[in-house]
Amino acid sequence: MTQTFSGIGQERIHINVLDGNVQGGVSILAAAALGLTDADPVGGFVAGSLEAITFHECFQEVKRVSVFGLPIGSDAAGDPAVVTVGTIHGGTKRNIIPDEVRLELTTRAFSDKAIAIIVDGVRRTAAGVALAAGVPEDRAPIVNVLTHESLPPTYNDPALSGRVHTALVGALGAANVFDEEPAMFSEDFGLFGLAGHQIPTVLFFLGANDPDKFAAAKAAGQRMPGLHTSRFQPLPAPTLRTGVLAMASVATALLQR
Repeated sequence: MTQTFSGIGQERIHINVLDGNVQGGVSILAAAALGLTDADPVGGFVAGSLEAITFHECFQEVKRVSVFGLPIGSDAAGDPAVVTVGTIHGGTKRNIIPDEVRLELTTRAFSDKAIAIIVDGVRRTAAGVALAAGVPEDRAPIVNVLTHESLPPTYNDPALSGRVHTALVGALGAANVFDEEPAMFSEDFGLFGLAGHQIPTVLFFLGANDPDKFAAAKAAGQRMPGLHTSRFQPLPAPTLRTGVLAMASVATALLQR
């Protein structure tokens, strides 16, 4: 459990980089068709330039920043933030210059301010790279923020967290309840709290790995395969029993006056 922020907020962004030449071309006609304004090199420059958004513009906001999911800098006074370029799609044939390249991004941060800085930086980076490459204004990259897929940071109300923690310790024992640092996951659970944390919420995690394997991995300085991987190996029966006991104990405690 965490006492305040448990998970990050997330924005999902699509960038459509258009061919500045409008006409495209065949790659063998490089002298006539291929140039810096083509969609593929501009798209590549945009992806590479996104590093500057988190490293320079968010330097006072974040302590760990990344592009393509890799850490590139730190500021111990701030919160973690990530910009990930998940996919880059362009072209239909290896010898044809594409008329459009599409980048799909995910941004992650613990504060709305950091997310706003990143989104603004994505827009200006895409526009700036295209301008420097000589792409006409009417062919500038199109940046779409998928607001319908946006997620707020997951916030654990401190007072409610204390009550939940007490209930879990009573049901499972102090040795089986741990406080964790905020993690870089995103969850739609944060939507239940509404804007400004109007409704107190708490999200806690349920361990599902074999305790002996977990202890061995920890002793070796390794991590067990987690969720969203094909190698995740939960123990179904004890996990279900513990989960039911944990939820029932917390619900009973919170419903009492």
